[in-house]
Amino acid sequence: MGTKTVSPPDLPRTLGWLMMCWTVVALVAVAGFAFDMWPGFSARFGPQVETRAGAGGAPELVIRRDRSGRYVAPGTINGVEVEFLVDTGASGVAIPHALAMQLGLESGIPMQIETASDVIEGYLVTLDQVSIGPLTLRHVRGGVSQQAIHDEALLGMSFLRHFDIVQDGATLTLRVPHGR
Repeated sequence: MGTKTVSPPDLPRTLGWLMMCWTVVALVAVAGFAFDMWPGFSARFGPQVETRAGAGGAPELVIRRDRSGRYVAPGTINGVEVEFLVDTGASGVAIPHALAMQLGLESGIPMQIETASDVIEGYLVTLDQVSIGPLTLRHVRGGVSQQAIHDEALLGMSFLRHFDIVQDGATLTLRVPHGR
């Protein structure tokens, strides 16, 4: 009968594998912590816009700030998809001229549009329907800028004043007011 020899485990190799496993576990834990605790990190990789049911089942829209610190969300004007920059400092819905042509909006009453740095020419329009997420209004006042001041449509207070607006950290929530 032959004798069987048992060799001792290869200690350096076993320790190497254990250290590699612990390193992977530690990296996953740190990444999970960063994703949950660092708003800029989750805002970059998570969804920017979320629709959910608020109090009483009324819909609400939650928009996360983008990397530039802006609240941007997809929506529609008169059934045409647009990108909105939500701007509580804007009095109305402001539409760049190129988008107005795409929407088939005809010139309305001439007006001057005050921006942060200039006053530009434009015209008033009434938009049949404006929607962002589950929130829709009809007959919304807007303005069309003759010069391009931005690429997106600005979603201002002529739309926003009909909703409760809550800013909390890096999120902006639009809610249907109670009793509406």
